[in-house]
Amino acid sequence: MSMIEAGSERPLRLCWVGKRYFASSRIVVMATSTFLVQRLASIPQTSSVVDTSCFKELLQYPYKHSRYVPYNHSHRSSLVISRQLSSVRPVMSQVSVKEKQATWNPPPLENDKRSLHFVKYHGLGNDFILVDNRDSKVPKISPEEAVELCNRNFGVGGDGVIFVLPGVDGTDYSMRIFNSDGSEPEMCGNGIRCMARYIAKLENAIESRSYKIHTLAGLIVPCVREDGQVVVDMGPPNLNPAQIPTKLPGNEKGFVVRAPLNVSGKTWIVTCVSMGNPHCVTFGEQGTQDLDLDALPLEQVGPLFEHHQMFPARTNTEFVQVLSPSHLRMRVWERGAGATLACGTGACALLVAAVLEQRAGRKCRVDLPGGPLEIEWREDDNHVYMTGPAEAVFSGTAFL
Repeated sequence: MSMIEAGSERPLRLCWVGKRYFASSRIVVMATSTFLVQRLASIPQTSSVVDTSCFKELLQYPYKHSRYVPYNHSHRSSLVISRQLSSVRPVMSQVSVKEKQATWNPPPLENDKRSLHFVKYHGLGNDFILVDNRDSKVPKISPEEAVELCNRNFGVGGDGVIFVLPGVDGTDYSMRIFNSDGSEPEMCGNGIRCMARYIAKLENAIESRSYKIHTLAGLIVPCVREDGQVVVDMGPPNLNPAQIPTKLPGNEKGFVVRAPLNVSGKTWIVTCVSMGNPHCVTFGEQGTQDLDLDALPLEQVGPLFEHHQMFPARTNTEFVQVLSPSHLRMRVWERGAGATLACGTGACALLVAAVLEQRAGRKCRVDLPGGPLEIEWREDDNHVYMTGPAEAVFSGTAFL
């Protein structure tokens, strides 16, 4: 299967793609209509073909403007740019080069399907589908529909769907989230940053602004800075085993720190922390010095931790390598989402665990597969603070 090559002259058409129009072996580029209009508007009026070099940025930076996806027969309808192939049928609307605008007319919805407008965001590659749900206290879609929407082959693709709901008890907004498996976590650290940026966009905020957001884990206060970074007061960590929850016994202080955990015949040394959701943090197996994250079979061992009998509500698991007292590296297996590129609450939990195990200081850079976060556990208020980015990827309408 081949991609559109930047710089090659191929006749292109703007097509509405439905489940009858493309074979499953074709590759398409999905992007926002706004970005395409900007590019297409720059094409000379006398051009008979589109030079795809104008899409070079789109091809090089898929997270910024688009995402390559294998197309298959039951993919949700979407706006695409594709090579003009003889197998394409029918072409619903062709780019009007003379008018220097992209115009298109979608076919009527089949079987009166509902539509859902969304904006895709990611925080260090941990990606979410954001839905404006301010007009109702009930999420607009069900957990089962969220599973379909998060499917990377048959839907939009994402680690979860986040709903921006009206605030309660004096808060500005409320947050609900459905994971890609349909489960509902208490909250999500990367997700809360994405939600804060999305709210700032909805409010057309141009200055630094903080928001009080009600979550199932309690009050969370993110602040969107003018540089686009989001600082989140994640609150104090909870070390009470019953409230994490975990069945592992606590030490003399009642905390689960450096506790042995048998996982499929191997003993891992773990520390358990709740950041509003459960986390099991490990720096390696018993008797080992440093954990080799590159050699870690995460897809195999991650589910064993998540569904371990010692975690009645399942657990997120962070595997950590100490690079220095102020620099940590981690890979994560998220409850309900599996291996992800980043986990904000996990980064907070691992710093707390590192401090409790006397492996690091209270302020660290944490490297995740998707990029770094700055985490601080302050002594004066016992709160954990997370600083990191959140970026919009594209917007669209899904048919349910």
